[in-house]
Amino acid sequence: MARKIPIYISYLFHPIVLPLITVLLYFHINKAYFTQLEISVILTQVLIVTFFIPVCFYYLLKSLKIIQSSTMVNSLKERIIPFIINIVLLFILKSFILYNNSAYELKIYFYGLISTYLLLLILACFKHKSSVHVAMLTGCLGFYTVLVLYNQIPEIVTVILLVLITGATASSRLYLRAHSSAEVISGGIAGILPQVALFWLTISHNI
Repeated sequence: MARKIPIYISYLFHPIVLPLITVLLYFHINKAYFTQLEISVILTQVLIVTFFIPVCFYYLLKSLKIIQSSTMVNSLKERIIPFIINIVLLFILKSFILYNNSAYELKIYFYGLISTYLLLLILACFKHKSSVHVAMLTGCLGFYTVLVLYNQIPEIVTVILLVLITGATASSRLYLRAHSSAEVISGGIAGILPQVALFWLTISHNI
């Protein structure tokens, strides 16, 4: 039973669901600036592009025996194509689908997410298997924390909860021996660094 808890955590906070969770958190603190229709449309777009389409691609790749699993891609070599697919889909979402809406900070988040996947892809090409779970969680944590600090919103409880979830997920990946400590750390840096850097460059310094 004890071993199943880390497995449940890994599935509950799977990288494929983190973009949607981040968008939900964004609207949690910014819902006053959007109509319910705008929120519903953006959530639907994000759900389709970051969840349903990747799932279809992953099952297709599994059926073609390009990857062994459609849920947890552990092999370093098998990660390359899913990373490229995610980069392309996120670029389409940021540059075309979300192009005309007013959720400006979300565009920064997805640009940061593209940067994270590019970093993970580069590391994979150099035979380093960073933790995608931790990268997506620290990306969410970094974006949300900077957003809260910049707008001076009292959301410390949510930030602490995200920190605890990130720690629990990182520990789970280590416990299951899916990653080494170095791979967890590199994943965390690849996730949080683009979000913090891009947010402050574009919002705080008006670039």
